[in-house]
Amino acid sequence: IDPGHGGVKDGEYQTIGKRYSFMYGGDLILQVLEGERMRRLAMFLANELTALGITCRSSLTGDVINSDSWRPSEDDVSLGERVVNANAIDERALFVSLHSNAILNESEGEGQSKASGISIYTSVGETGSDRVASHVFVSLSQLMKTSICKLGMRSQNSDGDPDYEAGFYVLNKTKCPAILIELGFHDNLSDASWLNVEENLRNAAIAIASGISQSMI
Repeated sequence: IDPGHGGVKDGEYQTIGKRYSFMYGGDLILQVLEGERMRRLAMFLANELTALGITCRSSLTGDVINSDSWRPSEDDVSLGERVVNANAIDERALFVSLHSNAILNESEGEGQSKASGISIYTSVGETGSDRVASHVFVSLSQLMKTSICKLGMRSQNSDGDPDYEAGFYVLNKTKCPAILIELGFHDNLSDASWLNVEENLRNAAIAIASGISQSMI
């Protein structure tokens, strides 16, 4: 489990950027810190996967996760170190990187309203990651169809499956199958509001865990 970027350590967010503060008339309306939100999602996901009998490790330390007490490191661990930790595990493992997306370069203002929704990425080409990504996509899609508060699903189906393909470092350098989930756009006010609700993250974790479990059958 790979929660993107850094968290909040001693009251300070550990990543430059990867946040958005929604400002109106000089007032702060809402703030989203990607790394902090993804650490909450990672904790929920670890609990769900462990309950399904799936052993989890942290990409940040390489340690096995005790879901009852695990709190992800708040440090902004380098991509290289995350990959080294992942590659020290059996190649039959799965690397799950958790992020939220953004389209704007600045980190505060009124935000954008065009780009929205969930995307799942794998490395370029047909790999073992595609099956997992497709199952997770279906599971998240089912959640969004039944949720009162929901995000849209973004897909790229030119090669017959819904995941996007990209040369992200953690997708290319891990020896095991790897997926990267962009859970909404944190510079979109509607998506950001969704990300700031704990129950939404908990439900997303349940759906992701279910998709991962189904891909193993």
